[in-house]
Amino acid sequence: MPHSPEYDTRAFLLTVSVKGDLSPECQDGLVKYLTKYTFMHHVVIEHGESGKRHLHACFIFKDSRHKAKIQSNVWDRHVKPFHPDSISRYAVKVQVCPGNDWYTEYLRKEQNVEVLATNWDPEAAKDHFPTQQVQEALQSKSKLASVAAPHIKARVVEWTASSEFENSVDGCIDYLQNRMYVREDMAPISDQRKLVEKAVMFYKYRNQITKPTERERFLAKQMFDGPSFDSSRIVPDPVPGGNNRITKHDYDKSI
Repeated sequence: MPHSPEYDTRAFLLTVSVKGDLSPECQDGLVKYLTKYTFMHHVVIEHGESGKRHLHACFIFKDSRHKAKIQSNVWDRHVKPFHPDSISRYAVKVQVCPGNDWYTEYLRKEQNVEVLATNWDPEAAKDHFPTQQVQEALQSKSKLASVAAPHIKARVVEWTASSEFENSVDGCIDYLQNRMYVREDMAPISDQRKLVEKAVMFYKYRNQITKPTERERFLAKQMFDGPSFDSSRIVPDPVPGGNNRITKHDYDKSI
């Protein structure tokens, strides 16, 4: 799902640094990906002090993208097949590109940098960087949820506006199942546990619940103090005020 235009992010920075030296096959695949799917890019290889080669790039898509999806795609398709011993979160780093500074001050330095592909136009790029408002929102923890997951906010707003579904975990389950099986505008969730977890998340989002519940404190204590803790037994808390047809049953079973 694309970002809301309010949080439009099309310009990104990429660093690929793997264990050992970056392979030619990995390098070629990354260059092909960036030149094919972006309309503006600047891709370089930097030679570190030890001679180790790693890739940097700044690039802009024609439409808004999710940073996490870019990271996952680069890792799964272009890095992991050639460097399976590397670790995803260290090998591939993606950031929103706020302006031309990285291009002008870092990627164009004269020493130890080899340009692999470029059609970067600093003046044209200015039209595609995130606005100051978007940059502030991306940096603000209070706004991070609406930036990272706009679909959650949209669905909670719709659920809240409907008088048909009550403000409880069960009410949210009814709302989600109505979308899945009546309106048919949402993919069905066949795993009951995942359905309950999603409903609890939506309920907490709607009611701005941030403090851990007694159940969550219990689970946290078990994770640190209980050597035989079984993560498969984690279930959502029963919520006061709701019927808890599913959550109370699962909750009792897990004690």
